[in-house]
Amino acid sequence: MLRYILSRLAQAILVLFVVATVVFGLSRASGNAADLFIPQDATDETKELVRHNLGLDKPILAQYGDYMTNLAQGDLGQSFAYRTDVRGLILKALPNTIQLGVTAFLIGSVFGVAM
Repeated sequence: MLRYILSRLAQAILVLFVVATVVFGLSRASGNAADLFIPQDATDETKELVRHNLGLDKPILAQYGDYMTNLAQGDLGQSFAYRTDVRGLILKALPNTIQLGVTAFLIGSVFGVAM
């Protein structure tokens, strides 16, 4: 039984690693994130400063290492849309998400047993 649990845990860790890698790749393939933070008429110096502050001036492998390190420490970064900490946004939405999940589970269970 312990071997089965460890096997499933290893599979879950592998899936999380692959998902994190795909998310990193898609975020870099979608374009320059610094363009979201700066106005169109910004100077080249401003653009370079934003790229440096976001770590986008580093090589891609260094960016990936920083991304995985921050992710392992629970640092999910800043939201581009809300310009605030992502962890705070998730914690703010968590009670409603749990309530919705429990309600859906209860409704599904009642109808599932009835059918």
